[in-house]
Parts: sequence; C-alpha cells; structure tokens
Amino acid sequence: MGKGSLIKLGIAAAVLILLAITVRAFVGGSSYNPQKNAESITLVCEESGEEWTVMRGFLMDQLYRRQLPLDKERGFSSPHAEGRLVAFPKSGSAWNSMINEATAQMEAVTRDDD
Repeated sequence: MGKGSLIKLGIAAAVLILLAITVRAFVGGSSYNPQKNAESITLVCEESGEEWTVMRGFLMDQLYRRQLPLDKERGFSSPHAEGRLVAFPKSGSAWNSMINEATAQMEAVTRDDD
C-alpha cells in the first residue's frame, strides 16, 4: 500500500467519522429541540388569575435549576403575587410534559455523574 493510498484511506475515515457525528447529532443524539423551546406557554397566576406568555425554553431552564424531585405543586414565580411560586401553565398537559421531561433529563445527568 503506497503513501497516496494511506492518505486517501485516512481522509475517507475522517469523512465517515464526521458523517457519523452529524447523523447522531441530528437523528436522536440530543433531545434539544429549538422549535419546541421557542413555543409560547401561557401562565396563569393562581392568586390573581392574571395570564401572560413566556417561552417554553425559559420555563424549562427554571425547572432545571430546581432540585429533584420536582414538585408539581410548586409553580413559577408570579409577578402578580409578589414573586410567589403560584404561576402554572394554563395547559395541564403542558405542565405534566415539562415536569416529566425535566425530571428525566436531570436524572440522566445525575446517573452520568455517578
């Protein structure tokens, strides 16, 4: 095998490795979804009834900052209730989905740390 063949083989191997990394990143290697995190979620303050919208990604970030286990009864900070954690997504299914997703990701990180 000549020097030129080894160089061609090395380039082909590098291209295949880059292709595998790219495929993994875009087809299931990551649960990050920019479109999903850009969704607007309507929050409702339990105390005042006021409603406002926030990006889902911002709310997920707030959940990631909490400790496990996540408490479904502890909402987000409400500007209409002096910052108390009484704001919840208007859609109960969105709230359950967010709690379940954050819990799964946080538990995966915790397992990886062990």
